[in-house]
Amino acid sequence: MAKVILDIPTTSLDRAYTYAVPDTNEAGDFPIRVGCAVLVPFGNRREIGFVVEMEEVPEEFAGAETIFVDETKVAGLKTIIRALSTPYFDEISARCAEFMAHRYVAPLSTCVKLFTPHGGVPTMGLVNGHRQVKDPVVGEVDDRWVVPGPAFGTFEPRATAVKQKAVLEVLASGEVRVAELTREYGSVSEALRSLEKQGAVVVEHRRRIRGVAEARPDAAFIPAKRPQLTAAQNTALAAIRRTQANGCGTVLVDGITGSGKTEVYLRAIEEALEAGKTALVLVPEIALTPQTVARFCGRFGDVVAVLHSEMGAGERYDQWDFIRSGRARVVVGARSALFAPLRNVGIIVIDEEHEST
Repeated sequence: MAKVILDIPTTSLDRAYTYAVPDTNEAGDFPIRVGCAVLVPFGNRREIGFVVEMEEVPEEFAGAETIFVDETKVAGLKTIIRALSTPYFDEISARCAEFMAHRYVAPLSTCVKLFTPHGGVPTMGLVNGHRQVKDPVVGEVDDRWVVPGPAFGTFEPRATAVKQKAVLEVLASGEVRVAELTREYGSVSEALRSLEKQGAVVVEHRRRIRGVAEARPDAAFIPAKRPQLTAAQNTALAAIRRTQANGCGTVLVDGITGSGKTEVYLRAIEEALEAGKTALVLVPEIALTPQTVARFCGRFGDVVAVLHSEMGAGERYDQWDFIRSGRARVVVGARSALFAPLRNVGIIVIDEEHEST
């Protein structure tokens, strides 16, 4: 059985509801797991909720007419209709949402949705006068790439097949997006279909992460030059190391603008990454300038994700998904980045006064 928090921010429904989990894999395209969105029956209508806990019904109670588990009546439970997504969060995030709801007297559904991508979850809405599940506003973007096929080196287009020749000439220099070919030569769909049929090219679908530069396979990342630390910076870094050696703790790095606090953060993050952990950097929204982002990207390369409210919905979703995938190991953002799906965090930096040098 599963405990589900309905996506209805009202205090009258502010608790988890228990549902039976279908025995077979007929509940949609996704397995039902903690963190996923599900469609459930509620009263005489259907609602969307989020699974926050799953429990096994003891085998000795199988088939019983009335079963109570932790004072919850299991027999006669309504069954989840289907899963609508892969998990957005894990068990720890679910517990954190419940803690926040209790601590700050906030609706459970509001706290749970902090751990989901903005605009990236399904909703209930009116479609042609009927309440139906509406797809997320934003989602993944697939790019089509053209790559050499098995007959790439041997196929010769007809003399009049100008676009086919142009595609093959471009492809001789490396793989290329269909969008770039279209921008240069106009519609190339017919040419690509003919080339694919002949085995000269293959069109692949690849996930594109908006806001993350496409890495060149032949380009090695070279970190920005690390300056020599001052005595004060070494003292601050040593204090951070002692705290981390003790398991956890808080270190206040106090210094005027230009004193080199950011370099201390960068060195501490470097050491966390070397230990196989990740890092979260929270800065004021106004401090998330291109220079700030460039400084972290210059030191850590394409493992840096950025989250803030000024980003477009699609880019913000992809940065969230970039973090969830585990590829991002350093997250730089404003307050909302605190709820990013970052795992194995080794250090959290809260920069209350950003320095520009």
